[in-house]
Amino acid sequence: MELTAGANIIVLEMARRHVGGVWKRKAKLPIPGMGKHNDATGKTQEVRFNMAYLMGSWAGVGILGLFYL
Repeated sequence: MELTAGANIIVLEMARRHVGGVWKRKAKLPIPGMGKHNDATGKTQEVRFNMAYLMGSWAGVGILGLFYL
């Protein structure tokens, strides 16, 4: 259980860094017709936050697994 939780945390962190790296250099553009680009930039932060939440959840599962299995 702990190994699975640790592996999931590592994979989620790698994915979070990759997603952040793709959009980090992309600024929101105040140009007409760039709405979808700007939405994607904003939604990326939401996805990264959710990944951080999942990492915390897996850390909790790993800690509980140490005590209950």
